[in-house]
Formats: sequence, C-alpha cells, structure tokens
Amino acid sequence: MNVLPEGLLIGPILVRWYGLLVCLGVFVGLIAASRFAQSFQLRPDSVWRAAVWVVPGMILGGRAWYVLFPPQSAVLIGRDAGWMISHFFDLNQGAVAFWAGGMGYLGAIWGGAMALFWYARHHGQSWLNWFDLGALALPLGAMVAYWGVGLGSNQGEFHPVWFYESLLCGAVFGGLWVRQRRSLTHLHPGEISALFWVGYGGGRFFLEFLRTNVSLLFGVNVSQAACALLALSGWAWWRRLRSGSPSSAVHADK
Repeated sequence: MNVLPEGLLIGPILVRWYGLLVCLGVFVGLIAASRFAQSFQLRPDSVWRAAVWVVPGMILGGRAWYVLFPPQSAVLIGRDAGWMISHFFDLNQGAVAFWAGGMGYLGAIWGGAMALFWYARHHGQSWLNWFDLGALALPLGAMVAYWGVGLGSNQGEFHPVWFYESLLCGAVFGGLWVRQRRSLTHLHPGEISALFWVGYGGGRFFLEFLRTNVSLLFGVNVSQAACALLALSGWAWWRRLRSGSPSSAVHADK
C-alpha cells in the first residue's frame, strides 16, 4: 500500500481521498445517530436498518443534483445537464457514473430525507423524530466528509470553501447538541430539523459568495438560492413550532 496525493494505492486499485473520507463521514454520522437515538425515542439498532435505505437515497439525490445543476467547470467542457442525461449510461462521465466524481450535498440531504420519511412511515414511527435525529448527526458526518472534498480538489481557489463548510458543520452540530442537551423545556418534534436548516442554510448562503465554481440556472447560483429558501423556511417552521403548546413535544433532553 502506497500513500499518494490522490489517495491510497492498494495494489492496482487507487482509493481516492474523496471517496474514503466521504465513507468515513457517513460512518461517523451513523455512529452519532445510534448514540443519540434514545433521546428521540428511537432504538439505536434501528439506525443501521434505516441506513440501508437512507445511504442509497443520499447517493441518488446527490448525483441527481449534480446532473441537473452541474458546476461551471463541467459546463465549460460540454458536460452540462443535457449532455449527461443524453449520455445517461456512459460509464465514464454519464449520469450514472457517480464514481467518476460529482455529488451535490443539498441533493444528498433531500434524497436521504425522502428515504428516511419512507422508512419512518413504513414502520409506523414518527418521521419528525427521525428527521430531528438525522439533523443532529448529519453535520457531524459532513464535517468529516468535507475534508475529502478539500483533499480531492484541484481548483486552486483562493478561499478554501470546503474548510469553511467543515467549520460551519461543526458549529451547527455544536449548536444543535447544546440546544438538545440544555433546553429547559421539552423540544417540539421537528425543532432540531428546523434549526439545522436555519444554521446550515444561512451559513452556506454566505459561503456561496466565496465559491468560484458554482452551478448557475438563468444566471442564479442554484445552491445559494436553495439555501436562502431553506433557511427562511426553517426559521418560519421553528417560529411556528415554538408558538405551539409544549405538551406536544415527544422527545426530551437527556
């Protein structure tokens, strides 16, 4: 085994840092979710069963976002959304070739959320509790995964946006963890999820001003617009939850 700038060379196989650290981030997130599960009235072992559906959902959602909203670096070489869809089964750079690189974090969240919603409803469990658990564990895993983005980046940007995003995820996790542990009253179902969107969406909105390789739709930065919408929606959702009766809460601080 050799350590290379691109990754680990194991025999003839090159395991890139990006894929390695993304996988590590997913594992860290799942470990955290299993540790926090009981605080949301969920069984720790059910986290691993849900992961069978959630992880593929995140991969599909993340790849779909990249295909539909490719960054300018891909568009400039002719790999726009139309090309990738028309070359759907191209195993080198087509829509199915997620192993070639190209995932959208926002799409991964949406894909994982839809899979998690289906899992919770299918098993007769509270999807809000599952969303809150996911919102608490997700930024911790993403904080690790963003280092894979940094090690695999060759764009030479002046600002290491991936590093700022890692710090943002760490700060969001810390804030949510403190809120979950030290709240003087029971948390409303969905409150942690709403605060996640406020914290991550708002922070990511400002970081998009520093990014040079963005995804544009009619001249608008798609990720920035989506983050602004999610942050505002999260704030409205949180205000609505806090105006309700505390007796509606189903999980408490541990």
